[in-house]
Amino acid sequence: MYVLYVLTVLREVQAERDRLLDEVRGLRAEGLPLREQVARLSATGEHLAAHLKETRAELKGAREENRALQAELLNLVRNDGKTKG
Repeated sequence: MYVLYVLTVLREVQAERDRLLDEVRGLRAEGLPLREQVARLSATGEHLAAHLKETRAELKGAREENRALQAELLNLVRNDGKTKG
């Protein structure tokens, strides 16, 4: 009688183990595409961060150029006023 009980429990344990192994395999299969997506999104994020850095540098340069042109224009206007006055 005891042996039958032990065999029944053993079958239940094996069935639970098999079910858990199937679940682990399924989760691993689901995890692979997610890891690939994370890698793609990380690469995209890095690319966008680099692009943003370049854009900020270009904007800074354009602002500096704009200030220089405004100063040059102001000097031209002042000099023009002196020659007319």
